Amino acid sequence: MSSCKSILILVFCILAACDPGSQGRLDKETFEAEQRRREPRRLKEGEITEAVRQQGNALAERLQRQAGESPGCCPVLSQSLQDSLSQQQIRVSCLRLDAPPSTELEQQERELLDAYQYSWEQGQPLEPNVQPLGKEAFLYTAPVSPMPAAEKPCAIWSIRLLRRQVIQHM
Repeated sequence: MSSCKSILILVFCILAACDPGSQGRLDKETFEAEQRRREPRRLKEGEITEAVRQQGNALAERLQRQAGESPGCCPVLSQSLQDSLSQQQIRVSCLRLDAPPSTELEQQERELLDAYQYSWEQGQPLEPNVQPLGKEAFLYTAPVSPMPAAEKPCAIWSIRLLRRQVIQHM
């Protein structure tokens, strides 16, 4: 009796495992859309740079919204936002224009900060900028929007985006 029960349970388990309804079928349109999305395509450097600019703009706006009207020139970012960005391997820092450049900055980042400081001192408008950092990353810089009382930006966002992350989001 016991062996008959065991065999019956085994047969039932095999039938349940082979049931196509339990695995669900892929929708043909969904499958084809995913296949098209994963299809290799050649991207031009200009397309990647434009994608960096769009992602950088969106991220700078998000940072500015999160910062709100916090006092001081460089707003303090919430821990949850910092954790979210580090999981995406995005490095964000706020660099003051009225302070001497930090020695921790990479050379290209320091040069961009110097250019922003010069433009700031001359009263010229500060514009977002995208620069490649070798073949692995991009540096997106944008002025920190001033508080309503301030006349002009006093800092810039420095956002380092990995090339592979940008391409995956395209």
